[in-house]
Amino acid sequence: MKQSLRMYRAAILIAVFFMFPGAAQQPAPYGPSYDVILQIIVGSDDGQTSELPKELDAVSRQLKSRFAFSSYRLANTFLGRVGENGNLEYKSIASMPGKDMGVDAPVFLDWSLVNFSGAAETNLKNVFHAQTFRFGARVPVKTGAEREAVINYESIGLSFHKVGFSANTPTLLGTLSLPQTAGTMFLVVTIKQSGL
Repeated sequence: MKQSLRMYRAAILIAVFFMFPGAAQQPAPYGPSYDVILQIIVGSDDGQTSELPKELDAVSRQLKSRFAFSSYRLANTFLGRVGENGNLEYKSIASMPGKDMGVDAPVFLDWSLVNFSGAAETNLKNVFHAQTFRFGARVPVKTGAEREAVINYESIGLSFHKVGFSANTPTLLGTLSLPQTAGTMFLVVTIKQSGL
């Protein structure tokens, strides 16, 4: 009788194990978190100028050696946090940096980081990777005469696949022309390990 009771209990435990295989496993640790800082610098000849933050000195020298704008200013800074093998997605209504486009309509901004990894290469310390980094905006474009003007939204943006970043180092990712201006937006990303 005792032996059949033991076999019955063992059979129940085995059945539970196969029905719920995750119950016997420990949950995977999330790993460290990282702060992702996206900064938008605007280069233009419109006379608007401001000092770029000191941490962007290397990027500032890089821009001035490649582009002939008379002024550069920090237009926006965005911050997000992501974990190992995680994703970050940001969507918001924003103002487009640069001159007033003469359109009373919002700009829709979104950027994302997909499949982020801070430990993919064990032989490369302080190097981070993302499967995809995407920055996009839907901007209003006014066409037609003033009284019969029509506002259409056009998408602008940049997408990168398999992109790398050095830790604590502002990385210039790319440029976008500002709609209806002669200015250019420069996207700069800095990755830092967070304190938590």
